[in-house]
Formats: sequence, C-alpha cells, structure tokens
Amino acid sequence: MKNRNKNDFNTISLRLKLLLFLLLFVFISDTTLMLLSFNDYRFIFDTSGWKTPILINLIFVLLIFFITRKKIVWVPIILLLFLLVANHFGFLIMDWHYTQVVSPKGTETLIIKYRQATLGESHYSYEFYQKSYSILMKKHIYDDMGFIIFNGPLNARQALGIDDANWLNEKAVIFETANGRKKINLY
Repeated sequence: MKNRNKNDFNTISLRLKLLLFLLLFVFISDTTLMLLSFNDYRFIFDTSGWKTPILINLIFVLLIFFITRKKIVWVPIILLLFLLVANHFGFLIMDWHYTQVVSPKGTETLIIKYRQATLGESHYSYEFYQKSYSILMKKHIYDDMGFIIFNGPLNARQALGIDDANWLNEKAVIFETANGRKKINLY
C-alpha cells in the first residue's frame, strides 16, 4: 500500500515546487542586491542602483504568473514596467554621460558620471565610481562634486579636466578642474 500523505514533499505538484524555488531565489537575489546597495556598490550598467532589482523582480513576477496562471499578477507587472519607462525618460532629460579613466598600469579604473546644465551660467555635476569585480563598481560618496562657472565656454569634460588626468600612483588621481584641484583616492 502506497503512502498518500498530502504533506509529503514528493507529492507536492511540480508547479508548486517551481513556485517555491522561484520565491526562494527572489528572496536570495533581493537580499544580495540590498547588501550590495548598502555598501555603495552598483552594477556598471546601472548607476541608479534600482533598475536592476526591478528588472529581476519583473522577470520573476512574469515567471510566477506563468506558473500560477493568475491574472492578478498583471497589476505589479504594469507598475514595474511603468517605473522602468519613467526612469528611462527621466534620465534622457537629465542627460548623464559616463567616461572611464584608467590608471597607468591598468590595474584601476575610475568611472566618472557627469552632466552639464547651461542657462547663462554652467552647472557641472560629477559622481565618481571605482570599478570592482568586472561588473560592479563602488561609489565614492564623499568625492561627488558640483560647481558653477559663469560665462565659461567649457564642456563638462574640459571643466573637470578628464582628458588630462594626472595619476600620482595606481590609487590616486588628480584633476585640474576649472574650479581648482580635485584629488580622488581609490580604495
């Protein structure tokens, strides 16, 4: 006689097993992404720090939708898609640019996120990240900078002096900005 215990893990349907596995995987991936964010790490392709978790959760919500065949799951999917589209158009308006400055020996890479807004005077904003582990970068929180130049014909690259970066060693770089000298010490 076969044991027909409904609570036995072997009798749970494949659909439910897959759903439990996906929920566990979502929990682990979200926890990992939160820990990275708390320690100021970002993916190289996502400096905002929140597009990647939304995309991962969107994929899992879609998979859960197909597994459970429930129509109520469309509500969070539509909300997540709306957030991604709104974020994309917001960054188109803000016009951020990225560039990399590589150390002389090639062991360190400084990623610079910058933008310029001009209306009579020019406002320059810069954020600095250090490349880590090939797909991650660590934000240099205290090195972010911004300044204003009145009647200056400089673009954002020239105002920071990106093309003339002076590496002191593999862990320190100096920029001769239009607003003075800026030294970045890498971790």
